[in-house]
Amino acid sequence: MPDDLMLNVTQCATQRVIGLPTQINTADALQECFRHWQENFSPYIERMTTLPTMGFGIIPSYDPFREKFKYIASVPSIPGFRVPEDLDELEIPAGLYLESLLIMQTERYEVLEAILRQWLPGQNEYRLNPAAPIYELYPTDYPQTGLITLYVPVRRV
Repeated sequence: MPDDLMLNVTQCATQRVIGLPTQINTADALQECFRHWQENFSPYIERMTTLPTMGFGIIPSYDPFREKFKYIASVPSIPGFRVPEDLDELEIPAGLYLESLLIMQTERYEVLEAILRQWLPGQNEYRLNPAAPIYELYPTDYPQTGLITLYVPVRRV
């Protein structure tokens, strides 16, 4: 587990999002997620809004031992926007989430694995909540700061 890892359990509100799902190879996750945002989802964002918007990288379920996982590049739902057929409108449920601010996008899977393999099994107050997705929040200033926040759903034991 990274020594400087800061974790906080927080209550998050429901988020309605519009996203484009894909399958990501676990071994090349960082590059494939970036490519999915840039090549596949960015054209949709440009049609939805001209304003800077936050983004959500949603991982409905993650197992580092599996070859692939589902990943959904998404943005907040826009009232009145007709969702194209090849996009999904979904809801990230409200609840308790373990929150970690990441300075480097490259460390997100290392941190996620440390949380799932070390932090959660090593304490007695929380367990993973498999009913909610793991997600990354990219704030509107992400292009300037590079900061993202990782949210892992938890429940009290």
